[in-house]
Amino acid sequence: MKISSTSALVLNWSDLKMYPGEKTQNYIKQLDLSEGDSLLRTMDDDQDYFHIKSVSGRKYFMWKHACAFLKEHKNGQVVIMAAGIAPLSPALAEMYPESIIFDIDIHSMKEKTELLIPYFNNINFIDCDITNESELNEKLKNKGFIDTHPTMVIFEGIVYYLTRNQLLELLKWSRTINAIVIGDYCLPQHLVTEKNKNYHNVFDVISKLLSLQNIELYSREDFVLQLKQAGYNEIEIRTLTQIHPERTGDTTTFAEEGSSWIEFWKATE
Repeated sequence: MKISSTSALVLNWSDLKMYPGEKTQNYIKQLDLSEGDSLLRTMDDDQDYFHIKSVSGRKYFMWKHACAFLKEHKNGQVVIMAAGIAPLSPALAEMYPESIIFDIDIHSMKEKTELLIPYFNNINFIDCDITNESELNEKLKNKGFIDTHPTMVIFEGIVYYLTRNQLLELLKWSRTINAIVIGDYCLPQHLVTEKNKNYHNVFDVISKLLSLQNIELYSREDFVLQLKQAGYNEIEIRTLTQIHPERTGDTTTFAEEGSSWIEFWKATE
């Protein structure tokens, strides 16, 4: 399946070997990432290296916390906002077959369904604009979502493209169903170390490609406030300085505090 340039770029920068399932790896092999080649050519080797480390760290954070949640809650529900063609849903569905995974996006759901539905009966694909809350609720319930069951909602790679109010409403909805929420956000460039500021420019490239007026940026204090306004008070923030060594054992690449241009968050209650 040929996928969009931005999706292909992200997957080109992802360590997809972290997903162990045979069915998941077969799905990954069917994804044509060639549309991302032109974007990759705009990056030098140094940028490519650091974006591989940052995006792989992001995916590791989501994978680790989703697995921990489903290990604790065998019949838990995981809602993946703006899931796209990413392999997280089949990876979780394969490892935790008693769980129910909900992939939600306005793109690629038909194609993803065709590739995965023959092999998984615990993934529900929902074609929906996540910012349309009434439609989101209706389509989730039509697919069997039970808002009293243990639930995790994943906001991977999407906070950048939501307005602050759109994100707040989604977080408030997540809080009303007592869902654990995890995701990532991008820092303003002035909060990134001088050495790593230029890696932040990837968001300018993506915003121009997608004709976006704005990429939403947050300081850590801003984002914590957003979570608290939604009703969350148990909040954990992690950086690449912490996540990269945990994933790889390498303590030098992001050794300096402030070398992250993205940060990762988990809120529980």
